[in-house]
Amino acid sequence: MADGGATSFIMLVTALLVAGSVSTFLIAEWGDVARSMEVERRAQAIDAETDVSLAGDPGNVRYSLTGQIQFYLMNSGNAVLDESTMVVLIDGVQQTSNVTTTVLNGGDWSSGEVAQVQISDNTLTYTNNSEVVVTVVVSSEVVNNVRGTDTLDAEVRLVV
Repeated sequence: MADGGATSFIMLVTALLVAGSVSTFLIAEWGDVARSMEVERRAQAIDAETDVSLAGDPGNVRYSLTGQIQFYLMNSGNAVLDESTMVVLIDGVQQTSNVTTTVLNGGDWSSGEVAQVQISDNTLTYTNNSEVVVTVVVSSEVVNNVRGTDTLDAEVRLVV
């Protein structure tokens, strides 16, 4: 009978040690899950506050026959936008180093502020009243280690 009691006691201690280490592992993993969920929540919040819209008449976008397109975008969200991360596509072709963005107030691209976007590409060979699709992807400034994004797709008419 003494052997049975000692064996039971050893099994109980072993079970308690295993349970303790498993619970420590589970608590640590739960902390990682909670941190990931918090980052995702912050990302969704800043993403909801990031919005851009075309400012001006989409039927009257300035174009020169030398391949320059000029249009205006307004920050219609609450997040401050980062004009240096903007991606512009004209009829599905990404414009790279030939895009110049100027915030008209001279400061941050805050809510309600307008930015002028100018594209200079001599391979663009449109005529007066050509209709093109402009796609713009903007990002907010980094807030709490996350960045929001928004995409604008607009069909515009180029006017010489």
